Amino acid sequence: MKSYKVYLERQMRDPAFAEGYIRTREDLEFAVSLAARREELGLTQQALADLMGIKQPMIARIEGGQLPTPATLRKLAGALRAVVVITPAKIGLEPIFDAEAERVAVQSALIGEEYERVFADGFDYSAEENDGALSFKA
Repeated sequence: MKSYKVYLERQMRDPAFAEGYIRTREDLEFAVSLAARREELGLTQQALADLMGIKQPMIARIEGGQLPTPATLRKLAGALRAVVVITPAKIGLEPIFDAEAERVAVQSALIGEEYERVFADGFDYSAEENDGALSFKA
């Protein structure tokens, strides 16, 4: 019986297999970084879901390798006090250690939620900043 490494090397010669393998590996790396950050903050899947206003099974699916929507990524970033980094090479979470960066991340998550609420209702809106606080007008 051949080793997994030999088998994988042989399979990677097929471009379609190689592309799928790399994409899946990248998706799983995001899932692992999410679970690691959640555990680092001492959160259960249920606690994270509660913070985000979503159901726990969605957290389990994301940690199982399903990529979330942009709206869910924003909520994850805010709840996990992290930024989502998307590059051609990876999708990952980077913890925030800077108070100003954390304020911006949380505000971005809130802006996304407000944007979705306003446009879901079919209204136009404008955002204004006063002393670092954003306000929305429909």
